[in-house]
Amino acid sequence: GKVDQGFVEHRRRGKDGKWIWVLLRGRVVQRSSDGRAKRACGVLSDITQVKTAEFALAESRRILIEAIEALPDAFVLFDHDDKLVICNENYKKFYPVSAPVLEPGKTFEEIIRYGVARGEYPAAGETEEQHEEWIAERLAAHRNPSGNVIEHKVESGRWLRIAESRTSSGGIVGFRIDITELKNQQEKLEENEARLNRFVAELEESRQTLERQAVEMTSLAEQYAMEKDRAEAADRSKSEFLATMSHEIRTPMAGVLGMVEALLEGELTPLQAKQAAMIQESGVALLDILNDILDLSKLEAGRFDIEEIDFDLRDAIGKVIDLLWPRADDKGLTLNAEIPSGLETSVSGDPSRLRQILINLVGNAIKFTHEGEVSVHVAMEENEESTPTYLFSVSDTGIGIDDDAKKALFADFTQADSSISRKYGGTGLGLSISKRLIELMGGEIGVESEPGRGSRFWFRLPLKEASGTVERADRGRTVVSYETQRVLDILVADDNHVIQAIIGDILKRQGHRVEFVTTGLEALDAVQDDDFDLIVMDMRMPEMDGATATRHIREMQTDCAKVPIIACTADAMVDHQKKFFKAGVDACVVKPIEKSVLLETINQVVGETIHKAVLADMPLKKTEKEQEMVAEDDEDIASFLDKMENSISDELNFQQRQGRQKNERC
Repeated sequence: GKVDQGFVEHRRRGKDGKWIWVLLRGRVVQRSSDGRAKRACGVLSDITQVKTAEFALAESRRILIEAIEALPDAFVLFDHDDKLVICNENYKKFYPVSAPVLEPGKTFEEIIRYGVARGEYPAAGETEEQHEEWIAERLAAHRNPSGNVIEHKVESGRWLRIAESRTSSGGIVGFRIDITELKNQQEKLEENEARLNRFVAELEESRQTLERQAVEMTSLAEQYAMEKDRAEAADRSKSEFLATMSHEIRTPMAGVLGMVEALLEGELTPLQAKQAAMIQESGVALLDILNDILDLSKLEAGRFDIEEIDFDLRDAIGKVIDLLWPRADDKGLTLNAEIPSGLETSVSGDPSRLRQILINLVGNAIKFTHEGEVSVHVAMEENEESTPTYLFSVSDTGIGIDDDAKKALFADFTQADSSISRKYGGTGLGLSISKRLIELMGGEIGVESEPGRGSRFWFRLPLKEASGTVERADRGRTVVSYETQRVLDILVADDNHVIQAIIGDILKRQGHRVEFVTTGLEALDAVQDDDFDLIVMDMRMPEMDGATATRHIREMQTDCAKVPIIACTADAMVDHQKKFFKAGVDACVVKPIEKSVLLETINQVVGETIHKAVLADMPLKKTEKEQEMVAEDDEDIASFLDKMENSISDELNFQQRQGRQKNERC
């Protein structure tokens, strides 16, 4: 249709040259016959300020919308009729199912009903009744915001915190904050708190348990201390008992063996010489038994010291062969040893304990072999250890051992068969002691044997290389006597007159001047009255023992404090001998006294060769090989035990006859 009036806005340049906004309002006042406008009138108004205000308002709205969109949280605004005015994209992202109806003009109820129907709110339940109940609660909270925070979980699994408040115009502004991470952390904290509570409970239970255990441990510690004191007292008593028994047995044995040796050096008829030799053999057998028992006791008590000195394996094996060859020769056996020519024999270890082991093994081999041979072999084993391992083996062609007997072969006081001890004798300690010594030195021992086909005992020992050059001994010559290079004035302190006689006989035969005393006090008086070159001091004497007397001598302010002192003792316990050295003795010889040991010890403590050894060639063996060897003196022990058993049996028979006669008289 025809428009009679209207308006238009446009920009134009004003009189001053500036751009202004103008509003032209007009109407048609005359039309032509064809209806076209011929005349019009209107008003032109300056609306620059109005337009500027409109532009400012639009810019403010744009900035506001941008600010709302820039919010990190979801924003929504409903008017006083609860219709949606505006929401940002974050709000739509939180409610992706309801996004299609998130348009201005939609009411809050329409929006949440749309979402509930499509499962956007898991908390709304599943049934229609649950839906309506949830919607009613949500509408009530929305329309009457109290400022309280609402938290709910949406279909995506995320947690939202809802904060809503009413505006002055009656509308409702709300925020949706994603608290999923916070809820996850809260759940972890709650889980950790529960775990911590469990841990605290367990800790408390553990604390109570520890308190109970502490009380029990305290009680056990007190019991242990008491038992330890008892054990130490028992150990001391045992040690003292062994030392006493060692002294009490060795002292008379020293007298017996010493006197027998003196008899054998004198003029005797063949029968007397044979009888004296039998006494000597029996005494040596008893002494071997005592040594075995003392060794076993020291091993059990952990008081067995292992030396580490340089020595030559060939010499160690050779000395065993020299000692035991006569026994093999008497039985018509071949005794030999095989040592590879390229084997390193300069080693570091305990040669005396190695000889003791070999003497036991080779001696047993000779004992249980009636014909054939006994052989010893040594070789080095390949291993990755830094310390070389040597394999020693002793083989024989003897009676052999069955499998059942092998199991108890290395036990204390045990032999392969109970009949063995009756037929062959022996204490049954040799193999047990050998096993313990080998294990103490870091090795192991075993046996291979079949009845009637001989046996092979083997043992491994780690032996370090010698730290220096080791000189081999001359095995082709032996000491037959000693020549005295200088006469000494010697004081012998011993309360046993037999021992005095034995020591005096050895020293006087060498030309020395000897004075005797019987107590430590007499020794102190003698040292103060006369000058002596040497003192041979017994360690167990009445009134004052030898160790105490030695300490007093060392404390003297005269030159006699420096006199060399040799402890002459029947106490074979190493711990006790250490005390003797701590008291000030220079050396220690153990009873029964061997002439060569005493004379060589005198050379050592005086610091010069007082006694020069006279050597002679050794008699050739029937079987001459480079090395040969053997063990404990069990045959002599067996002979002695058989005689003792017969004597005990005769005594028991005599007592039984006496008892029967007494009963008959009654």
